Amino acid sequence: MRALILSLAVACVGFAQVDSNSVTVTATRQFYPVLNQVTWVIYLNASDKADLDDITAALRAAGVINAKFSGASQNYGVDLMQGSRWSFTVTSPIASLKDTVALLVAAQKRIQSQSMSMDFDIAGLQPSDQTVTAQPCSQSDLIADARAQAQKMTDAAGVVLGPILAVSDAGLPNATVVYGYAAFLLGVVSTQAATPSTCSLTVKFGMSRY
Repeated sequence: MRALILSLAVACVGFAQVDSNSVTVTATRQFYPVLNQVTWVIYLNASDKADLDDITAALRAAGVINAKFSGASQNYGVDLMQGSRWSFTVTSPIASLKDTVALLVAAQKRIQSQSMSMDFDIAGLQPSDQTVTAQPCSQSDLIADARAQAQKMTDAAGVVLGPILAVSDAGLPNATVVYGYAAFLLGVVSTQAATPSTCSLTVKFGMSRY
């Protein structure tokens, strides 16, 4: 009878598993992180003679130090330099937006003196590592949630909830909002994530009969 009651409880919860000596529960919490970093995409147009080392050196010489290479393609547009189009990403705090724009505009001018051209745009927003670390889904809170769920199940089944046997972390996804530079400057973009991020923790508890 107790086993039947426990099985019914598991069916209602939907994210718990029970065997003869343990109960496994996944606790989940959602949060809306503040998106406090800007991700920029930089495109550098050069002749086919230039390779990645040449392009990276040109960016560094222009003052763009921490750019990360993200891809390359051929230029076919009428308004673009015929050759290769290299793309990079750079991340900066929203608080330093004006300084970053000034740096990129200055880099455009320096790049032109190297027989290349450069353009850039905002690819999106994301939370900083510090923001994600400070999010409210702490491991201790999730364990407490899991224990409370497991306690209800074992109480209903008339068994004793035991110690934690195992813990596995499902991790935290990055929240990113994608939009254009113009939209950001016009103030039509919120720095609050529109959809929640989810953190979860799976905890396995021992259990025993009275």
